[in-house]
Amino acid sequence: MTIHFINECFDKSVIIKQFRFKIEPNDQLEKVRFKIKQLEHQHFPKVIENLIKKMK
Repeated sequence: MTIHFINECFDKSVIIKQFRFKIEPNDQLEKVRFKIKQLEHQHFPKVIENLIKKMK
C-alpha cells in the first residue's frame, strides 16, 4: 500500500510511505482489498499527522 502526494497523474507522484502485506495463495480479491483497507486505516492517520507536524 502506497501513500503518495497527489498530482495530475494518478499514482505518479512522490511517495511518502509504503507498507507491505502478505498475499496468501488462496486470497481472493476481496480479501486483498480488505488487507489494503486495514493498512490504510492503520497508517493514513499517522502519516498525515507526521506531515502536518513537519509543516509547522
